Amino acid sequence: MITRTHVTRRQQAQLLNSILDQALLNPTSSHRHQIQQLIPTHHVEKLVERLRKRAIILSKQQPYQRHSILEARDALILTLYAAAAPRGWACAWCDGSYIKIDAQQRAGIGAILMDDQGEIVARIGQAIGAQDSFTAELTAVVAIMQTALKHDQRQLWVYCDNYGLIQLWCEQRHDSRLAEIRRLAATLDRFSLHPIPRQHNQPAHRLALAATRCTDDVHVGISYKNI
Repeated sequence: MITRTHVTRRQQAQLLNSILDQALLNPTSSHRHQIQQLIPTHHVEKLVERLRKRAIILSKQQPYQRHSILEARDALILTLYAAAAPRGWACAWCDGSYIKIDAQQRAGIGAILMDDQGEIVARIGQAIGAQDSFTAELTAVVAIMQTALKHDQRQLWVYCDNYGLIQLWCEQRHDSRLAEIRRLAATLDRFSLHPIPRQHNQPAHRLALAATRCTDDVHVGISYKNI
């Protein structure tokens, strides 16, 4: 009996790997749909982590396809996390980045908005000047909320890899640093902020990191002096 269970689990793992590999090597809409169907029976974080590992293996086995495999990986990660959100909600991924260049502090924000039909409608990469990392995270959330409203997406499910910000929102929502998020949330029909592992938030992180090297600072509606 133990042997049969072991074989069954192994076969299931092989089938899952096959589905993920096909989607990574040939990212068609049918393969994306097949990936989405896995969400009801799999934990999204574990599924995404398996996807990441399969992408690493495939990119080593087929180095000439490495770029397309990694592009497919990033797109599928967004697809999986969006599928885990409630039906009819827009999804967003946010990140803030902070670096020092020649003793000068610079911060940037990155964010991606996927509408309620599963289409990416906005990507944000903006420099915000000499700000700390927490301010950058706050600013990224504000920016994507503003963008969602511009695109008439009034139910917004946001993924963020800053657990301190999420804890603050859940436990101390009246904190003065959250004033702009509170104001924007009141204009949306629904707003929800959720954690995502940092390694699963790389598409937004790369936008934020690239923005730290920009020279033009952009103000997106948050008062830095109150933070």
